[in-house]
Amino acid sequence: MRIALLTTILASICFGQQPFLFYGGAYHAATYAPAGLPNAGLPRGGLITVFGRNLGPATGVSASSFPLGTTLAGVRLQLLRGTQVVDLFPVFVSAGQINAILPSTAPTGRSVLRLQFNTATSNIIPVDVVQSNFGAFSINSRGFGPAIVTNFQAQDSQPINSLEQAAQPGQAITIWGSGLGPVTFPDNVAPTAGEVSSDVTVYVGGIAAPRLYAGRAPCCAGLDQIVVTIPRETPQGCWVPVQVRAGGITSNTTTIAVAENPTACSDSRSRFSRVLREGGKMARFVTTRSAFRVDVAIPQPVDLSFDSVIAQFSEYSANPFAWQLFDSLPPAGSCVTYTSRGDATEFSSALAGLTGTPIDPGPTLSIQAAASAAFTRFAGLASLLYTNLSSGLPQFFQPNLPVRISGSGSPTIPPFEVRTTPNLTIPWTNRDASMRFTTGQPISFTWATQPEGMVLAVGSGFLRARNSSALFACLASAQSGRLTVPGYITSVLPRDPAFIETASSVLALVYVPNPLGTSIPIAGMEAAVVHLNAAERTVLFQ
Repeated sequence: MRIALLTTILASICFGQQPFLFYGGAYHAATYAPAGLPNAGLPRGGLITVFGRNLGPATGVSASSFPLGTTLAGVRLQLLRGTQVVDLFPVFVSAGQINAILPSTAPTGRSVLRLQFNTATSNIIPVDVVQSNFGAFSINSRGFGPAIVTNFQAQDSQPINSLEQAAQPGQAITIWGSGLGPVTFPDNVAPTAGEVSSDVTVYVGGIAAPRLYAGRAPCCAGLDQIVVTIPRETPQGCWVPVQVRAGGITSNTTTIAVAENPTACSDSRSRFSRVLREGGKMARFVTTRSAFRVDVAIPQPVDLSFDSVIAQFSEYSANPFAWQLFDSLPPAGSCVTYTSRGDATEFSSALAGLTGTPIDPGPTLSIQAAASAAFTRFAGLASLLYTNLSSGLPQFFQPNLPVRISGSGSPTIPPFEVRTTPNLTIPWTNRDASMRFTTGQPISFTWATQPEGMVLAVGSGFLRARNSSALFACLASAQSGRLTVPGYITSVLPRDPAFIETASSVLALVYVPNPLGTSIPIAGMEAAVVHLNAAERTVLFQ
C-alpha cells in the first residue's frame, strides 16, 4: 500500500516537471497572430516565440555570442516533418517562454514542434511554416500600437519614433521586424547585410512609401530592417498606421507619429488624446445605438436594435509611447488591423493599456432617458463600467429626448450631472447590397453624407475552429460619403468555412456625429459624453 502510494506521488512529481507546450502556443515573435489567420505562419529564417510550462530554467537565459547553438541552458527546440528533424536556434529560454530562430532551411507546410529540457521531452504541437511573413515589432511587444521604428536624422542620430519625436514627411525611417524570408548564409552566425526580398510594399497612413532597403539587420540574427521614405502626402497624426505587404501577406499594424514639427504631433478628433500623451485624469461616457441585421445561417433575417453605454474613469501618466483603442485613431483615409484570440467582437477586453489607473466614481452612477439605469462593472475589464440599456425596452434613446448622466461623487470626484441629446442618424446606404465578400479584395462602404463627424468602417472575422479572429477599422470624414477598404487590408481576415452553423463575420459602419462629445464639468478632469451609431450586419468572407 505504501509502495503504491509512493509510486503515485513520484509519478505525479515527475509528470509535473515534464515540459509542456501549449496547444496553439507557437507564434510569430513580432505579431503574436493566433494560428489559422492569414498572417500567422512561422517564417523561415524568422524569430518565433513558444509558450508553455516547465520549458526551461526558472530564471531566463539569453544567448550572448555567435555562433548560436542548437541548445541553450539545456533547452533544445525541434521542428519535425515526417522523418525530417530541424533544430531551431534558441536565443532566450525560460520556464514559460522560448524565443528561437527558425532556420532558413526549415521545410514549409504543416509540421510539429517538440522541446527537450535536459532529459525531459515535451508533447508536440502543430505549426504552419511559410516562406516569409514579415511582422513589425511594437513597443508593447504585443504586435500593435507604437512601432519600434527609428527616424533617420544622421548616421549617429536615429531616435526611436514616439509622440515626442515624430517623423517628418520626406524623412527616412527604419522599421524593425522579422520574417522577410530565408537567407543563404547560416542563421546562427552574425548576419550579412543585404536585400532579402524585393516583394515588399510599405504603407504609411495608407500611402505606399518608397523602399530603400529590406533585409537582415547586420546586428542580430533573425532580425530584419525595412527602410522607407515617408511620402510628402502622408497624413499627419500621432498614430499613423504602418503595414508591410511582403510575399503576398499583410503584416500586423503598428503606428508611428508623423508631423512637420517633430516634437508636436497632434490629434484633433479625440478630446482625450492629449491626456494619453501628457498624462492626467479623464472621465468618458460612450453611449451607443446599435442596429444589427443577422441573415447568415438562419432561415429568415432578424433585425435587432439595442442601446448601451460604457463609462471610464481613469488616470494616465505621461507616456511618449501611449496608445489606447478608443483614442489612438488613424488619420482619415487610413486603416488599422488587429488579431486576437477569441471573438473579435470582444477584442477590447484583451487589450493592455486600455483603461489606465482606475478612479472610483462613487457609489451611484446613473443614466436617464426613456427610462433609468445604473452602471455595473464591465465583465472583461474591471475598470470599465457598463450597462445594456435595452433590457425590457425597445429603445432607450429616443429622438429629441435628452439623456441625463449623473454621479454621486467620491473623495476624488465631485458630484456631477450632464445632459445631452444624441443624434440617432444611422446613414449606411449600401449595407444590404451584398452579404458575400472575398478577402484580399476591396470592400466599399457608402453612406448619406453628414454635415459633421466621422465614420469608421469595420470588418471582423472569427475562425471558430481555431478560436482566432481579426478585424480592420478604417476612418473617414462623414462628409465624404464613401470609403473603400483596400484589398491588402481585407486580406488579414479569415475566410469562413464552407458550412456555417453560426454567423461569425460582421461588417459595420459606425457614425460618430460629434467626436469631441459633450463636455462634462468635472474639476481637474477631461470629461465628456460621446455618442456612436453603429449599423452592423452578418456577412460571409470567402
